[in-house]
Order: sequence, then C-alpha cells, then structure tokens
Amino acid sequence: ISERHAERLVLQYTGHSFRDELVAVRIRIANQLKQRGNISREQIAKYVGYRSYSGFWKAVKRHESEKAKQ
Repeated sequence: ISERHAERLVLQYTGHSFRDELVAVRIRIANQLKQRGNISREQIAKYVGYRSYSGFWKAVKRHESEKAKQ
C-alpha cells in the first residue's frame, strides 16, 4: 500500500488527515502515561515520538485549536 493511498483511506474512514489522527493517538497515549504519574513530561514526549517536550506541546495546542474549530 502506498503512503498516499494509506492517507486517503484514513481520511475516508475517519474524516481527518493522517497527521491529525497521529497527533490524536499520541495525545491519548501521553494522557495515559501522565496518569501513571512517575514519568516526566520530557520522557512522555519522547515516548510518543517527539524530540522535545516543547515540540509535543506545540502539537497539542495546534490539535486543540483545530478541534475547537470543528
């Protein structure tokens, strides 16, 4: 399956872009990790695929603002 075809399938079945779905999954996993309480913000960000907490935080804010527009 090509990357483009996969992106079209995600859009077709979810109504959201692949990127938006990926960020939503990362946020869900980060929230689960945060509830455990014994992992730092930086470790959570790296675990869900970001190089730094600031990059993760920017993605969360962008996702929340796009979600609010809907």
